[in-house]
Amino acid sequence: MQTGLKEIPQQEIAVIKGQTTKALSAANSLAIKTDEDLNGAAVLLKRMHDVGILIKNTKDSITRPINEAVQNVRELFRPIESNFKLAETTVKEKILDYEQKKSIGAEAKKEKIEEKVENGEIGFKEGAEKMEKIDRPNQVGDVHFRVIREVVIEDESKLPREYLVPDTGKIRRDALGGKDIPGVKVTEKKTTVVT
Repeated sequence: MQTGLKEIPQQEIAVIKGQTTKALSAANSLAIKTDEDLNGAAVLLKRMHDVGILIKNTKDSITRPINEAVQNVRELFRPIESNFKLAETTVKEKILDYEQKKSIGAEAKKEKIEEKVENGEIGFKEGAEKMEKIDRPNQVGDVHFRVIREVVIEDESKLPREYLVPDTGKIRRDALGGKDIPGVKVTEKKTTVVT
């Protein structure tokens, strides 16, 4: 199989697959009932650890060049995309500015027509006809205007508890550093580590 940058070493992959299959079989049939069994399990775990390193190194030898190529492409396009985004944003802002000025003008015209109708200067029918002629663009060519709703947090201190998310990383660092935090406790559990 070809990744585009480096050929995947099929023979090495086959060896790793075989070792992984054996490791899984050994793990499934493992029963630890004596100290001798425990020693055997430790040896098995060490071998599995070595296979894990081989898997990671083989995978990294394939993915590293791909990741570097992707990073290089991103770096190549970063200034191009940045300039494009700036140009696009500038045009959108200018279109919106003009549209807002037109909308303000249209609103002012609408208010004048409503005043004239209320004052009896023009009839209701004539006022309605004039209102229809007021230009309020919702679309210009392929560009559409849409109103979007945004949520702005004005005062975080007033948010209900259900909207507050704990910073688990900071809590963990502080608690393990010895800080007493109400509602948090540090527990210990054993795990196995291969050296």
